[in-house]
Amino acid sequence: MQAEVLELDAEVLAGHIATITAWLPLASHPRRIVDLAAGTGAGTFALLERFPEAHVTAVDASPGHLQRLRDKACARGVGKHVHTVLADLDNATWPDLGTPDLVWASAAMHHMADPGHALRTVRDLLAPDGLFAVVEVPGLPRFLPGNAPADRPGLETASTP
Repeated sequence: MQAEVLELDAEVLAGHIATITAWLPLASHPRRIVDLAAGTGAGTFALLERFPEAHVTAVDASPGHLQRLRDKACARGVGKHVHTVLADLDNATWPDLGTPDLVWASAAMHHMADPGHALRTVRDLLAPDGLFAVVEVPGLPRFLPGNAPADRPGLETASTP
């Protein structure tokens, strides 16, 4: 069930994630990327769209999510660019993730028991001049038209008379 929710999130938020990957302040295209708590691959595939020559290491604690991610990578023809690692990021010791140019953590940090440990670990493994991109949202996203009035809650919470 959780995999299906992640898939739906990926569809709904695809434009948002693409905007963020396009905005990343990188001096050059990363060659090695780590996607922390990758789930079924929304971030992995958005990053490969933006950086098609990169190699992504997708890390997650769910074998099922990683299998789904591998299947999708093969179906999209990018299987050679994706490596999966089964790991619990709350463990004191992480597996060897290499020296990435970019580490991506989208909607992941708030699930970690000790985000400070994750921050320190990423700092230590990043390549010189590497970037750690953390994407978190303060609540559920809202989908309103661009001309929605700022002083109204919007269409999502409008009640019928």
